[in-house]
Amino acid sequence: MSFTTTIKDEVTKIETERVESLAEVAAFIRYNGNINEDSIELYIENNSVARRMFNLIKRLYKINIALTIRTQKRFQTKTMYILTIKDIESVLFDMNNIVKNIMDYSSLEKSSFIKGVFLANGSINDPKKSKYHLELLISDEDLAKLVHKILLSLKFSSKILKRDKGYMVYIKASEQISDFIKMLGAIN
Repeated sequence: MSFTTTIKDEVTKIETERVESLAEVAAFIRYNGNINEDSIELYIENNSVARRMFNLIKRLYKINIALTIRTQKRFQTKTMYILTIKDIESVLFDMNNIVKNIMDYSSLEKSSFIKGVFLANGSINDPKKSKYHLELLISDEDLAKLVHKILLSLKFSSKILKRDKGYMVYIKASEQISDFIKMLGAIN
C-alpha cells in the first residue's frame, strides 16, 4: 500500500460535522466530478475514499447514488468505483456556493475543503523512500489558484506549476507537509 493510500485511508475514517462535510464533498465534486446536464459522476480508485464520498453525499442530501464497480486488467488489476448522482440540483447549489465563498469561511471549513481536494487528486511521497513532497493535480488554472490561495491563508507555502494536463499545486518543505498531514487528521 502506498504512503498516499495509507494517509487517505486514515483520513476517511474521521467523523466530521455537517458544515465540514459539505466543504469536503463540494471540493471533491468540483475537483474530481464529471458534471453533466442531469448527473454528476465521480471516478474513484480508492475504496475507502469511494465509501466516504458515498456515505457523506447520502447523509447530507438523502438521495440515491448509483455505484458501479469496474475492474481493469492491463498490466495490473485496478478497481474503479463510479458514483453517479442523478438528483443534482441541491448538490450543485451547495458546491457552487461553497467554491465561490470559501475564502470567507473558517479555517476548519477551509481545511475540510482542502481535505476534499486531497482525497480527489492529491499525493504525498513517502519521506523514507524519496524526496518528500505533496502535490495536488488540478485541471483548471482558476481552481489551482483557489487551492493555492486557501493554502496560503492556512499558512502553507505552496506553489503552482503548469503541467501537460493541467496544474500542480505543491508543497516541498517537509515540516509543512507534516503540518498538512496533521491538518487532514492523519496523526498515525
